[in-house]
Amino acid sequence: MRKIDLFPILIGLPCTLLTTHAFGAEGESLPLWDTVMLIIVFLTLTSSAALTIAAWRQWRRGWRLVAAFPIAILVLWSGWIVGARTIDPAAHALWSFEIFGWALLNLLYMVTALTAKRAFEKADQPS
Repeated sequence: MRKIDLFPILIGLPCTLLTTHAFGAEGESLPLWDTVMLIIVFLTLTSSAALTIAAWRQWRRGWRLVAAFPIAILVLWSGWIVGARTIDPAAHALWSFEIFGWALLNLLYMVTALTAKRAFEKADQPS
């Protein structure tokens, strides 16, 4: 199986988003509070995505699709945000909170999936 190095992606994405014109970097610098909040959002996003990717790599059969679902949603939603911001810079003004919301909902989803997987596997074991 081919190994994928996620480090450049996880570091490159926040840097790209912070420097892209579509995300409000028209020459003004970000205030310290905004920078801290973006760091918290991206740390939460990466930890939540890492949990999902780890589950996707370890699980087999149908459970692999269960783990891939949140990443597909993130990719689609991020594309939607980038497309909308490119067309209209005023659209999705709170995009960082949308991504943060995905991260938190993904954590809840993954805890539920982990619990369900464990319960189903325990039920399938002979007593």
